[in-house]
Amino acid sequence: MAAFIQKLFKNRKTLSPVSDKASEKQQSNQPTEEDNRQQLRQQQERQLDASPEQSALAALAIEGVTSAIRLQAASQLNQEEHLQAVLKQAKGRDKSVYQTVKQSLQILKEQQASEAATQHRITELVGQAQDQARSEDTKLYEARLNALQDHWQSVENKASAEQTQQFLQAVHQIRERQKQLDETRQEEQRHLDQKQQRQETLELLKQTLNQLKAAAPSGLPSESALDALQKTQENRWLEATRDTQVDKQEQKQYEQAMLALRNYLGAVRRLNLARPQIGELESNDTDSPQAVAKALLQEVAWPQDFPLPQALAELRALAGKPRAQPTSDGIREQQQANAAALNTTLPKLEAALEAKQFRESRQLLKTAQNQFQALDDRQRKNVQAKMQLLAGQFRELSDWQGFATEPKQVSLCEQMEYLAEQPMEPEAKAERIKELQNEWRELGGSSDRTLWNR
Repeated sequence: MAAFIQKLFKNRKTLSPVSDKASEKQQSNQPTEEDNRQQLRQQQERQLDASPEQSALAALAIEGVTSAIRLQAASQLNQEEHLQAVLKQAKGRDKSVYQTVKQSLQILKEQQASEAATQHRITELVGQAQDQARSEDTKLYEARLNALQDHWQSVENKASAEQTQQFLQAVHQIRERQKQLDETRQEEQRHLDQKQQRQETLELLKQTLNQLKAAAPSGLPSESALDALQKTQENRWLEATRDTQVDKQEQKQYEQAMLALRNYLGAVRRLNLARPQIGELESNDTDSPQAVAKALLQEVAWPQDFPLPQALAELRALAGKPRAQPTSDGIREQQQANAAALNTTLPKLEAALEAKQFRESRQLLKTAQNQFQALDDRQRKNVQAKMQLLAGQFRELSDWQGFATEPKQVSLCEQMEYLAEQPMEPEAKAERIKELQNEWRELGGSSDRTLWNR
């Protein structure tokens, strides 16, 4: 019995080492809790490095195995719903994560408020630009546009494509309106400048004529100076009346003043040309000085409105012109009647010329010229300048009439030529020819001989 028990314990002792080794081997093959934690940490770190979605970051911020992982995940959160969820779960559990998420939420709210203010400002600027584009108020127009553009530059990168298009379209409309306003102002200023130039021209001509009328008979102005004055004032008036409205009375004043200046200048030229002959008269080298003096006086034809130069006064004395003999009552009454008739015709002629009535003007001018020829020298001098002025205006109207009616006259010629070739009843053709001839007469005829022959 004792031997059996001893043998039993002996067997246990021999088996014990094998059993212990197997147990140790089994324990060494199973991972420890520390190993599992290490593997999970590495896995979460790799997940963080892979830029995970916000939902994954929110999970890591709560379930990360280390505070560093949780804090890093929390710092990468930027969506409000995930921040709110992490804030709620981290409260009382992870102070660092809680504070980080809370700060991120505050920054996010501030950003949202700033973006909302920016969007409001963008909408406001677009509205202001559109209002200015529609507004009739042009006060400080350009300054307001510049201020709008300066403000827009600070928010332009935050505006949508649609908002940018709306703003730029409104700015374009404002610029077009500004361009129109500038052009209108420039045009108005041009008209004002032209009016000022016309007034200065009239004043200068008036002063010049007054000085010439008050000049001493012994002095005569320079021909070249008068010629330069005439040309410069003619060019000045031409520019001052280009593409602008000119009052009829203003134009009439200019034409009368310029006509008087031209007449004076022409007389000065003729007098200068006649000086050699006048010198011969003074030296008694002429056989018939009285006849030559008369001829020279007629040739120079000094205007009555200006003082007679000394040389011409001497010629007049040499010519021995008798004083005008008193006219009889019958002749005087006839001259008065002729003058009255002409004074009646001239206003009608002026009205016809202003209305550009070619046929009436032509007939009235012919009548006025006949009445003018019936006047004596004294009566003619009173209206000579006006007759010359009206004749010049008729020539201008005639030129314009020819330019305006020539296409119509050519058309009438073509119709007449076509009619001549058509087989028609003689009576019908004659009637049509008569109609075309009447139309030709209504156009006032033509001074173009080629067109007339055609």
